[in-house]
Amino acid sequence: MTVPEQALPAASADVSLAPEAMRRALGRIGLGAALRERIIPISLARGRLTIGVDGDTKKAIAWARVHAGLRDIVAVPLATAQVSATLRELRAANASPPLSRAEEQIARAVTTVAIGGGSDLFALPDQTGVRLIAKINGAAREISRMDSATYEQSLIAGSVSGHLGGTAHLRESQSCGYQIDYDAVRVSCRLRTYPRTIRIGTETKIVPALDFRIHPDQDDLPRPDELGIRAEAIAALRRVLAEERLPVLVSGEPGVGKTTTLFSILREIAKVWPFIYTFEAPIEMVVDELIQREVPTISDAIPDREALLQMNPDIVFIGEALGRGSFAPLLDFIETNVPSVTTLHERTALGALYRAVQLGGDRYLTKARLIWCQALIAPVCHNCGTQGSPSAAVEYRFKLHETPPPTTTWRRTVGADCAYCQGLGVTGPRRPLVEFFHVNAGVREVVRGGAWNPGALRKLVYPSPEGMTIAGSGAEALRAGEIDETEFLRLGDDLV
Repeated sequence: MTVPEQALPAASADVSLAPEAMRRALGRIGLGAALRERIIPISLARGRLTIGVDGDTKKAIAWARVHAGLRDIVAVPLATAQVSATLRELRAANASPPLSRAEEQIARAVTTVAIGGGSDLFALPDQTGVRLIAKINGAAREISRMDSATYEQSLIAGSVSGHLGGTAHLRESQSCGYQIDYDAVRVSCRLRTYPRTIRIGTETKIVPALDFRIHPDQDDLPRPDELGIRAEAIAALRRVLAEERLPVLVSGEPGVGKTTTLFSILREIAKVWPFIYTFEAPIEMVVDELIQREVPTISDAIPDREALLQMNPDIVFIGEALGRGSFAPLLDFIETNVPSVTTLHERTALGALYRAVQLGGDRYLTKARLIWCQALIAPVCHNCGTQGSPSAAVEYRFKLHETPPPTTTWRRTVGADCAYCQGLGVTGPRRPLVEFFHVNAGVREVVRGGAWNPGALRKLVYPSPEGMTIAGSGAEALRAGEIDETEFLRLGDDLV
């Protein structure tokens, strides 16, 4: 959505009137991306806050009222480019001096912030609290500091809740440190602190790392048809779980939306099969239609597992399988013919099958049915990107599979001062890609033959790679100019 430039409120004049209030609003509302909206403050004058929104304005106003503590709020629809340009102007007016190169490296190394991508926003814990760092005009700057008497409680209970606004309800979780539920804004965030060793130049440091992720509330959980995944893939996942009643393995890198996809479909299936149990460490999002259990770890020692088997559950979801111990419960459920689903961190569906066979052997292979993998691609920024002949790496990737390469491809300009993408090279919401296949007798025969042959398996499960595999769909997006070479090469080489 686009509005004329003259419709934009003047940001700089109002910023000077109340810099501290503007700064607080900036930090708080900047986290509105958790609702999948781009929300930024534009001006604050005489108690009225004007925000720019690239998305649902009603939802944005409700969010901003909670976070900014103001009732008089006006929302202006903005194009993504205008949002980015205004955000850069406001941050530059209020931010502190740039961090040193070493400080920026430490901030990037010790902290992961998964907030709408979070590529330019991260938190850095120190001995007094947490510093909120933003990438502004190519330089990392501190835009806020969270202080408190005790480091742990300031990090979790005081500073984070005070910075985000709203009322935080803190409870300890054996598996992740702490979990905070923000009832007022219907989102929950999971935090974990742990020591991490990083190397800066020749020096090695042990620093407190912060893992911070915001999960959607069930009211914001998209319906299956709103996930952006092709209909036949959703239908296959639903059919195996709800009709064939067979095991499903969902894979993908962290943060690609595996749990969101599964819970969206399981919530729909629960209308027919109501006894759906989950074992999670911790519970990522509360869904009323599911019977959820939080456990310290996903392992052999899941409490009441044997009792649950006797209750004949309709479907069982087991959180991330990270090793043999966490994969063992899945084997028990599928061997008793309970429809079960779990997740793995693998970049391809074939890689997930290979890993699952390593963990579960023939016990898993005998019962396996659907292997699903999900990835996200970021659209290229056509404002700062450059178009030209394919690189040698791209040509080799297509030549490897005897597929004609595109005539031209896009490449991102790293560090460009671009108002559209803020120097990231990509812009707009990320789009999901999926690949899946059914484990049939032919697949089992190849795997049991002892010679793991990915090429033979690919041709067996994906007769036509275009549109069926993640890399094949990525190749289509590359040809169409939707993504650049960096995104395409990141997807792997399973074109056939």
